Amino acid sequence: MDCWVVCFWGTDPETGVDCYNDVFAESFSKESSIAAWEAVGAVPPSHACLNDKQVLWELGDASQDDVTQIAMMEMQMANTIACDLLTARGFQGNLCAILQ
Repeated sequence: MDCWVVCFWGTDPETGVDCYNDVFAESFSKESSIAAWEAVGAVPPSHACLNDKQVLWELGDASQDDVTQIAMMEMQMANTIACDLLTARGFQGNLCAILQ
């Protein structure tokens, strides 16, 4: 018996049995996904957690000496330079911007 028949779906070429369930579709169906998110309290899905100051972190929230703050500012500067370069060369560089 081929493994793909058992794992996914189809007819077993050796026995001709056609009663295997599509395990992949059952596992990743809309209903299964919602049930999994519901189990951890994330239904309905939203961005509400970003209103919590323990979750949302923005540039300027920490001291200027903070290592994370410095790294974030360097990444933002590199992203801005790259986006400006793309725009100058005729591309839509703004679509790659981290902060708009």
